[in-house]
Amino acid sequence: MPADGQPPAGRINLAEPGSRPARSRMGRWLRGGLVMLLIGSAAAGGFLLRRPIADGVGKAAGAVWDTWSEWSSALRRTAADIPEQPATTTTVPEPQPAPSRSVLLVVGDGVGSAAFALLVQPPLGDAELIMIPQTLLVQVPGFGEFSMAEALAFGGPRLAGLALANEMGIRIDDLAPLPAGEMPAIGDGIVVDVPVELFVEEADGSRRFIAAGQQRLSADLVGLLLVEQGTGGQFDWLRRQEAVWSGVLAAVAGDPAIGDRLTAGAGDPSSGAALLAEIAAAPSIGAPPVDRVALSASRDAMVLATDRIDRYLSEHLAHLALGEGRRPRVEILNGNGRAGSGVGVAETLVGAGFYVFRSGNADRFDYATSQVIAQGEDAVAAAVAAGEVLGVPDVVLEARAPSGVVDVSIIVGADLASRED
Repeated sequence: MPADGQPPAGRINLAEPGSRPARSRMGRWLRGGLVMLLIGSAAAGGFLLRRPIADGVGKAAGAVWDTWSEWSSALRRTAADIPEQPATTTTVPEPQPAPSRSVLLVVGDGVGSAAFALLVQPPLGDAELIMIPQTLLVQVPGFGEFSMAEALAFGGPRLAGLALANEMGIRIDDLAPLPAGEMPAIGDGIVVDVPVELFVEEADGSRRFIAAGQQRLSADLVGLLLVEQGTGGQFDWLRRQEAVWSGVLAAVAGDPAIGDRLTAGAGDPSSGAALLAEIAAAPSIGAPPVDRVALSASRDAMVLATDRIDRYLSEHLAHLALGEGRRPRVEILNGNGRAGSGVGVAETLVGAGFYVFRSGNADRFDYATSQVIAQGEDAVAAAVAAGEVLGVPDVVLEARAPSGVVDVSIIVGADLASRED
């Protein structure tokens, strides 16, 4: 940089937009002459360009002009000979939505531990396998708040599926139960990349151990990884389950017959197998957002994360939603003395978009007819709707001391209980 602060000659100071590099006098003369030549040529229709400015330059310029004229004339003649083509447009078909589906795989029979995997197919996009923790606390209709594994023990896959549908507000189209203790459907075993080793304390004091790392595991060890928490934490357990399901999907991709065997117990085995094969073709494994809660000094469980579950449901399971907006809360009260008599009532209500918030006993067990009670005037419409789907025409209004927790109370009498036989 010169001492006066100016940039070297030939460079532009971008901080001073008006500045320009210095030009020589000869350069200005040549540029000015060229501009005048072009202006004159345009004004005279090209005559100046063909006139001999100098003996050599003029002849060369004339030859260039003649060549240009002949070439442009040929182009015009060629263009005139080409027939005009009609304008065409290409329409790209939009992807057509497919019917949404959901199948709940249930590993275990409720005697011991269990594992749950929800297979879902959205109308558009890839299918997904969603792991459901067996310790997830849910409202089990007719029983109260228990874990998914306990719901399975109380009423089998049907009750476990109903409890999950009620808790998440989603439609479950089919159930696919698998034998407890092992997974014979996978044959000789599958390759699993175990992320965290598993220690299991046996009743006789012995311990079973599965090391971390990629290995080929037999069917009984695969089942053990799925259904047993072992001595580690629940989130380590979920990581092992994810590794198992990844191995299962890889096995199904290589041998679709494995998928047929895994879903053989479903109501529609072929549809379940097809859905499992779709997921295996483009594996996608996830889990709903959960938080750990301590039930006692030695027992903990999981609950759906209240601050994240709504967004998760809208992004992953909106196509399975049982209704829009807030679901009316109902309580089912046993008024006939028969255990589990409210399960059929709960199935009807959940399918109609209600949320079974709690279950319990009525004030007595000799109700011959069932009652539907609206908890306040604001809940009358919800109570009437509940009565319609249950076939109970009379609705009672609790106006003096309505519940501040539920919208509708259902007392299950002998009439509704007899329908479940």
